Amino acid sequence: KLDDPTGYGRITRDNGSVTGIVEHKDATDEQRKIQEINTGILIANGADMKRWLSKLTNNNVQGEYYIT
Repeated sequence: KLDDPTGYGRITRDNGSVTGIVEHKDATDEQRKIQEINTGILIANGADMKRWLSKLTNNNVQGEYYIT
C-alpha cells in the first residue's frame, strides 16, 4: 500500500479476493482511493503466458495492451 498511489494500477477486491487490476487512467474516482497497488511483477510458465496473451484486448483509455 502507498500513501500516494497516483499513477499505479489499483488492486480491486471482493470479500478479500482479488477481482482485478484497474490502471490509474481507467479508474473511477472511488477506485483511485484504493491504496493497494500493482507493482507490475509477473511470474508465469510459458504455456500459461501464451494462453493469457492470446486473450488480451486494448479496450481502455490509453489503447494499450495491459499484461497485468
